[in-house]
Amino acid sequence: MGTSTSWQRRIVALLALVAIAIAGVTVARGETTVTIPTNEIVERDLYSSAKTVTLDGTVQGNAFVAAEVITLNGTVEGDVYLAAEKITIDGTVEGDAVLAGRSIRIDGTVEEDAIAFAQAVEIDGTVGDDVRLAGEVLRLNPRARIGDDAIATGYSIESQVGSIVKGNFNLSGARALLAGTVERNVVGALSSVALHGLIDGDATLTVGNDRPFRPPFLPPSPIASAEIPAGLTVANSTAIGGNFTYRVPPDAARVDEQAQFAGEVVREPGQGDRKWIQAESGLAIAIASLQRFATLAALGIVLLQLKPHWLQILAQTVKGKAAASLGWGVLSGAGVALVAIAITLLTAVAIFLLTFTFESLILPILGLGILANLALLVSFGSFIGFVPPIVLSYLGGRAVLQNVKFVRAQKDWVALCVGLVGFIAIAALPIVGTIFNGVAICLGLGALALWAKQQRASHLPLPQPKKRYRIEKLPVSSADGEKL
Repeated sequence: MGTSTSWQRRIVALLALVAIAIAGVTVARGETTVTIPTNEIVERDLYSSAKTVTLDGTVQGNAFVAAEVITLNGTVEGDVYLAAEKITIDGTVEGDAVLAGRSIRIDGTVEEDAIAFAQAVEIDGTVGDDVRLAGEVLRLNPRARIGDDAIATGYSIESQVGSIVKGNFNLSGARALLAGTVERNVVGALSSVALHGLIDGDATLTVGNDRPFRPPFLPPSPIASAEIPAGLTVANSTAIGGNFTYRVPPDAARVDEQAQFAGEVVREPGQGDRKWIQAESGLAIAIASLQRFATLAALGIVLLQLKPHWLQILAQTVKGKAAASLGWGVLSGAGVALVAIAITLLTAVAIFLLTFTFESLILPILGLGILANLALLVSFGSFIGFVPPIVLSYLGGRAVLQNVKFVRAQKDWVALCVGLVGFIAIAALPIVGTIFNGVAICLGLGALALWAKQQRASHLPLPQPKKRYRIEKLPVSSADGEKL
């Protein structure tokens, strides 16, 4: 099992290889295929980029390959880093396999870890250590043998009858069908789960929304996703050797009476249960409020140290132009939403056009669109989550300390902490707190918009005053020279 540093190096190498694949595969379209024959031995690392790469021989080092189609039938004595639209491993990799593409299939043997990112990933061979999978459709076929833990994140996750995971199986995503064998524990959080196989250890599952999100604009998956009923289904062929703990919404669990459980079966309250609402006890709310206070106080003090003038301007803007701040905040929030929608629509249009021209660019364009929206939403979410509460708490704390004539009213951090106590107390109230948070976000956004508008105006060149010309009245003389 690799260390965190080695994992980071592998991911960086894979991203570099994907960039080569995006930029270089198109160049290699006219080139002939690259083939390493069965009797050939490469006594060093292999670097290759072509339209089609077939490796039937032996590589005594690592293999770095970017292509449209990669087929590995031979042996690589080191690690492999492969990026292609279609990857097939039918030989032996004695090290790790780090793979990225549209369709990935492992029929051979990977003696160490396997990391795969693709729209569709199938394993019908052997992986000696851990497996980490991410994609739309992920499947362990009947001959799949995973030597240690398996981690899978995707729209559809399936382990078929005969497949074996010798370690833990961690699942997250939309839906999962487990019909194989897991020799240790299963932990999952999904929209729909169906159990049909054998779990030697404990099983802990959280099942939520019955309408799973499906990635939009993607081409059809090379392999079909599993058909799974909404909610939790435990079939009569299921056998769990440890405890079975599950959390589901009301009436969303179907547990067959013939299913076998060696340990305790515990159903925890799920969303929609009255017990779920009662579980949010006063202690839990108090702990969450303390955590929020500590976070906002720490960030607020840092802002007061680094940008005190900016924070004070925002506070004074909210105080002096409350109505304008509220209005501009609503417009700013709507503007961010429109930008996010525009990015999504442009991405969709680009993908639609690429469907008829350059299909290999669909996934990169989709990734850029997702990254752009992600950057926008993370920036927007970070601001509204922290800055408006800090600004309003600072403003309210100063008002309170000035009214009570507190001796340390001039200390900004004291005012911030005093204001945070009131802000968090109001925000924790049901219904009122939601409205209060919404108003605070709008005020903070509006103050930022007004500040940005003022900054932009201050950098514009001043209009030049118009020149005024003095018109003098000239004397008029008559024909004989006399002035009139």
